[in-house]
Amino acid sequence: MLTNIVDGFLLNPRIRYLPYRAAPMQLGQMEALRRAHNYRDQIFVHPPDGLQNPVPAYGQYNRQFRTTPNSYLWALSFWEFETIEREGIGLVIGPGVAPTDFSLQITDEASGSEIASEFISSTLFWPGADGFMPQVLLTQPRLFPTHGLVSVRIANKDSAAHYCQLLLYFLEPCELRLEGDQCA
Repeated sequence: MLTNIVDGFLLNPRIRYLPYRAAPMQLGQMEALRRAHNYRDQIFVHPPDGLQNPVPAYGQYNRQFRTTPNSYLWALSFWEFETIEREGIGLVIGPGVAPTDFSLQITDEASGSEIASEFISSTLFWPGADGFMPQVLLTQPRLFPTHGLVSVRIANKDSAAHYCQLLLYFLEPCELRLEGDQCA
């Protein structure tokens, strides 16, 4: 008999597990990965200094990073942050707002495959103001085999610089310890 898994999805009491809705079907696609004992969570944040340095007007943030080969990308979150001018303090980073000024492209450099065939709107990966779920689930987890080299491009389409952050949620394989089913 399979035991229940207590994880971030089950701890959110606002999720309604109604049949044929997006969230339960997407979680069903990940059931084997959620139950696997040889995978661990890994979250990558880009730009890592996104709250100190904005993406310039009509500019682009380009980075490559390595994840463990055979990792799965299962969710994304994208946040644009409001800037507020305070007297005596200067520019202050405010709350997260719906991203309207950015486009994203995420590529597996080993195979050349992309999440989408071209830049896609960042609004697709904004979890929303109500915080229903902290991330936006992909319809099916994406495997990054062999090299685990991931390329991220964030394009600012506005005439002003904006602060933003992209969170990529991965499950990466790890070695199991002999004394238990936990990752080393």
